[in-house]
Amino acid sequence: MKRRLMFIALLCVTCVSSTASAQEESDIYARIARNSGVPRAVAKQQVETVFEAIKEELKEGESVSIRTFGRFYAQKREARKGRNPSTGEAIEIPSKRYPRFSSSDSFKRYLN
Repeated sequence: MKRRLMFIALLCVTCVSSTASAQEESDIYARIARNSGVPRAVAKQQVETVFEAIKEELKEGESVSIRTFGRFYAQKREARKGRNPSTGEAIEIPSKRYPRFSSSDSFKRYLN
């Protein structure tokens, strides 16, 4: 699964032009379709497959690393006590996991 995920992720990342300023999913679909010569529906399916695979891996507690791009991982926030800002009442905030992204050094260098 991981090998297939990495191949699909690399395919999608490399198909996006380095001058791309894609801000929405539809822009990404169109750019991948144009750069790789596949129909837009196929590009959409590839992108959605990558996103779903990343979400599944994170839900299972795994991290996803895409070389020269970065690493997606889930981090746990412990339960804690807080206050309701409206009433000042003390409340218990449950623990939860949330997604994180850490960019690679080469990606940081590319941006700067």
